[in-house]
Formats: sequence, C-alpha cells, structure tokens
Amino acid sequence: MEMDQAVFLKAQILERTFKESQEKIDFLEQQIIELDKFKQSIKAISDSKGKEIISPLGKGVHAKTSLVDDDFFVEVGSGVVVKKTPAQLINTIDSQISQLHDARAHVSGELEIARHSLISLLEEIETNQKN
Repeated sequence: MEMDQAVFLKAQILERTFKESQEKIDFLEQQIIELDKFKQSIKAISDSKGKEIISPLGKGVHAKTSLVDDDFFVEVGSGVVVKKTPAQLINTIDSQISQLHDARAHVSGELEIARHSLISLLEEIETNQKN
C-alpha cells in the first residue's frame, strides 16, 4: 500500500511538472510571435518615411500621423528615453527573440526529463503488478 502512495505522489508531481512546463512553452511561444509581429511593424513603419500612417495612441484611439524620420524613441526604464534607429531596434528585438528561443529549449528539456521519469514510473508500476 505504501508503494502505491509513493507511485501516486510521483505521478502527481510529474503531472504538475508537465502542465507547468507546457504553460511556460505556450507563454514563450506567444512572446516570440508578438515580438516577431512587432519587428515586422518596425520594418513597415521605417519604410513609410514621409508618408501618412495611422498611429495607435492607446485605449483603442488612433491618429493619422506623418513620419518625419525613421528613428524611434525607446523607453529604457525610469522614464529615460533613448533614440534608436530601426536597425538597432530590430537587433534588440532579434536578441530578445533569441533569448526566448533559448528559454523555450530549456523548458523543453525539462519536459523531456519529466517524460523519461514518467516512462520509468510506468515501468515501475508494471514491475509491481507482476510481483
């Protein structure tokens, strides 16, 4: 009976690990998609110099604006804003995407370890049932 409880506890832990890892992977993939869309928007805006564009102001409000130059102003924390070229901004976004890919690979590794543990647990259950 004690063995059954230990196996059940292991199964619960593995189930929780699987769920948490999958949620992390889903979150990371969503962040990658959002950053990729953002990168495409930066490229499109930088190609629109001198043209009118619709700019979001927030809360569903947009304004028609004209791009004077293709530099962007990026808040870097504590209210500090720095000027960035589209290329610099895209490099930053690419770096963030790369970090997210690395994090996703790490979490996928955790998921694989949990999968191997589950296989071992199933083998343990099968062995106990034969005895």
